[in-house]
Amino acid sequence: MTLHGIVAALGGDLYSGGRRANVPAPGHSAQDRSVSLLLTDNRVVIHGFGGSDWRTVRDQLHDRGFIDVAGRLTGGGRTGASVPRPDPRLRLRTASDLWAGCRGLDGGGPADRYLRRRAVQGAAAASNLGFHPEAPVSVYRPRGRGRPALIARISDEQDQLTAVELTYLDRSGRLAPGLGLTRKTVGLVPAGAAVRLAPASAEMLVGEGVVTTLCAMDRFQLPGWALMAAN
Repeated sequence: MTLHGIVAALGGDLYSGGRRANVPAPGHSAQDRSVSLLLTDNRVVIHGFGGSDWRTVRDQLHDRGFIDVAGRLTGGGRTGASVPRPDPRLRLRTASDLWAGCRGLDGGGPADRYLRRRAVQGAAAASNLGFHPEAPVSVYRPRGRGRPALIARISDEQDQLTAVELTYLDRSGRLAPGLGLTRKTVGLVPAGAAVRLAPASAEMLVGEGVVTTLCAMDRFQLPGWALMAAN
């Protein structure tokens, strides 16, 4: 068996006769390649780059029937998308509405506690981050109660909002339990998009995920942008 079925379902690139692949992280754009898969002894070894959590990827592959509880390929799986991809205008409007519904980090909310747990010290001074008190889990079909979420504003080369990244949390600042997907990107992520965590500067740093970049900003005392899988 090979990883061909997974790549056919999720998108991505297949290598080494089907034993290696780079695929989009759950909730990321089709152009994303921030998850690496390696097939060894019929088990799928998962590595996530930047903010991509390998556990979320494992859960997605298991839920869709591609792997069993031990991480072995099943030879099956749902190859089609479970729901149609929303219209780009709806995706952009939904991202804008989510950003409009957030508030700033105040040092004491779930998003602040989550960032402190991730060893981020200077989040309060960062730009384009916020806290959404009740972000819907099904963003295009809101129903029921939402979850607290850290929200990051993703913008294009002209700094126009194109998407947001949501990280669903519980009240203590841990990743929300009971969700198959605790982090997702809503909207459009064109080439050149980034989370501008500080104004541009002659000397600055870039990273991939938001938390990775924030930690680097703390460490090197430089402004930074998160490039979100190097789009």
